[in-house]
Amino acid sequence: MKRIGFVLIAIVAMALFVPALGTAQTVMLDVTGTVYNGALPVNGATVQIYSWNGQVMGTSPLATTYTKTINGVDGSFEFDSVPYYPSEAQPFEYAIEAQNNGAQSHAMAYVLAPENANESYEVEPLIMDLSMWDWTTDLTGIVQSGNLNADASGVANANVAIYPVDQNGTVGQTAAATATSDSSGQFEIKNALKYGDYEAVITAPYNGATYTKDLNFTIYEQETHLNIPMTGLTIKASPTVTPSPPHNGNTAKGGFLGMPGFESLLGLVAIAGAAALLIRKR
Repeated sequence: MKRIGFVLIAIVAMALFVPALGTAQTVMLDVTGTVYNGALPVNGATVQIYSWNGQVMGTSPLATTYTKTINGVDGSFEFDSVPYYPSEAQPFEYAIEAQNNGAQSHAMAYVLAPENANESYEVEPLIMDLSMWDWTTDLTGIVQSGNLNADASGVANANVAIYPVDQNGTVGQTAAATATSDSSGQFEIKNALKYGDYEAVITAPYNGATYTKDLNFTIYEQETHLNIPMTGLTIKASPTVTPSPPHNGNTAKGGFLGMPGFESLLGLVAIAGAAALLIRKR
C-alpha cells in the first residue's frame, strides 16, 4: 500500500510539474511595425500574421489587424501576446503580410534572444514598404576602421562577400552576392538576397596589409543595413590645421611693417611738407 501511495504521489507531482514546464517554455511577444508606400505611411492597410515552417508561410492567417495611428505614428500595427517557443525556434517563427489597394509586402518576425538574465525576448519592429519588391532586401552597409566610433573612418576598396547560412548553421560555399566599398567605405547590394541568415566575409587591404572580418546577420525585411568595424585596422585622422586667431583691437598689428599708426604718421609728414612748400612760394 505504501508503494502504491508513493506512485500516486509521483503521478500527481508529474501532472503538476509538466504543465508548468510547458508554460515556462512559452514566451508571449508583441509583434509591431509600420507600413509605408514609398515615403508615406499608410493607415487602413490590412496586416495579417501567419505561421512559418522554415520554408513557406501558413495558408490561413492566425490574426488580422489594420494599420492606424499608434503613439502618434501613422501606419502602425501591433499583434499582442503572440506565443513563441524558444525550444523549437526556427530562424523565423512567423511571417507578416501587409496589403492595401492590390499591393502587398512581407516581413518576418525576427526574435532577439536575451543576452543577460534580467532581459527578455523581443521582436524587432518591422518596416514594410508596399512600393518595394517583395521577399528580398536592399542591403546597404559601411566598412569602417576599428577605431572608437567617434574616430572611425570609412575603409575604401574592401571586398564584401555574402554567404547563406542554413538552419543547421552551416555556411554555404558559394557567395550569394558580392560588393566593393567606395571611397567612403559604403557599399550596396540591391534586390539579390532573400530573407534568411547570412555571413558577411569582409576583406580590406590597407597600407600593405590585409584585414578580414566575419559577421553573421539576419535579413527579415525589405531594407537591411550593416555597420562593419574592421577589428585591428586603425586609421588615424588627418591632422586639423588650426586657423590663426582673428585680429582684434588689442592684438592687431596695424600699419606698414607692423608699426601701429605708420600710415597716419606719413600723412602728417606729407601735410607738413605741403604747407612748408606753400609758405616758401609766398
